[in-house]
Amino acid sequence: MSKVGLSKIISDHFTTFKKYKTQEVNYLDYIVFIVLPLICSTLLIYFKVVITKELSSILITALSIFAALLFNLLLLVYDIINKNNHSDNALKQRFLKEIYSNISYSILVSIFSVIILIGNYYFSCGIIYLTINLIGYFFIFSFVLTLFMILKRIHILLSKEFS
Repeated sequence: MSKVGLSKIISDHFTTFKKYKTQEVNYLDYIVFIVLPLICSTLLIYFKVVITKELSSILITALSIFAALLFNLLLLVYDIINKNNHSDNALKQRFLKEIYSNISYSILVSIFSVIILIGNYYFSCGIIYLTINLIGYFFIFSFVLTLFMILKRIHILLSKEFS
């Protein structure tokens, strides 16, 4: 079971929710990355905005493409970490490890999203269908927000390299 255990990826991602200067837990990050997607998902289900089979198909395709691209980005970050392993810049090393954790988590969320969206094909009504839609929306919102965080962090990292 340890070969497929995913708890380390999830816990590493959530440990990146800290303030940079003080290293204190940033509760706003938890609100943005957990509570906000949950609220948005719940509101969409409440107003009966469900994921159709056509939308599900499009989302599966998009998430699969993003997962493949994120695997490549993961390897790129890994390569940068290996090249800078002897670097004196501890902040840069920490930042790269956090990006690595965020990318790994994002890949995991995209895989979960695809699995949930595939389940959307087999149910067309009822409480299971609404639950699948709620979970699907939550994962999609979580994926998009994490993707934005990764984009911002990669941008910061590379912009510092250019200056």
